[in-house]
Amino acid sequence: MPIRGGLEAALEETGQEVEAALRTASALIRELKKAKASTTAGQVRDLRRALSVASATTGELATASNVRWGPWTSMNRSTLHSREGD
Repeated sequence: MPIRGGLEAALEETGQEVEAALRTASALIRELKKAKASTTAGQVRDLRRALSVASATTGELATASNVRWGPWTSMNRSTLHSREGD
């Protein structure tokens, strides 16, 4: 008997957290590309703006990428493994 709300819910939640981290990483890369383009074009104002946004996004990425594998303790995992054969 599958544990609905257990493993499936944890996987879905973790997948959503990983997706959010990927979106944040994409935003950081986008801003760093803007910063690079600004250096090439000599646009100091745009460079400062892009670096400021990139810096803020770095903090967001650090938080977003702190994905945990659900609230599973070793006891919960062993319980799930014992139920997989049911």
